[in-house]
Amino acid sequence: MTAPVAAAALALLLAASPSPEPEDNLTDAEALSAAAGGILGAASVCRTISDARLNAATDQVARLVTAVMTDPDELTSAHALFIENAGAGKLAVTSGATDCGTVEKSLTTLEHLGDKAGPGTAPGPNGQED
Repeated sequence: MTAPVAAAALALLLAASPSPEPEDNLTDAEALSAAAGGILGAASVCRTISDARLNAATDQVARLVTAVMTDPDELTSAHALFIENAGAGKLAVTSGATDCGTVEKSLTTLEHLGDKAGPGTAPGPNGQED
């Protein structure tokens, strides 16, 4: 994923995420994980969104995060931010701060972002793109 595409992706996801805006000093991988965690956490409590759809979106996020990581340590912090923001996303729905219609739109944005990045954005077993 090129830098302009990554920046545009982050802007879209941050706008769509029901969780609080992440800190300014996050890497692209961390910010992407935080925003996607909020969306997927919220989506997980919406009965109209299937588990299969959630799993596919989670897989897309994993590919995107891997594509923008600059070092392996980012994966640990990105995962922690994903989990933290998934909880915030769930709370946003259950508390009424957002609704499943809004979450549906956010999830669709996330899915389209993953579609644009394509299935081969993550490095393959030899460290090269698929």
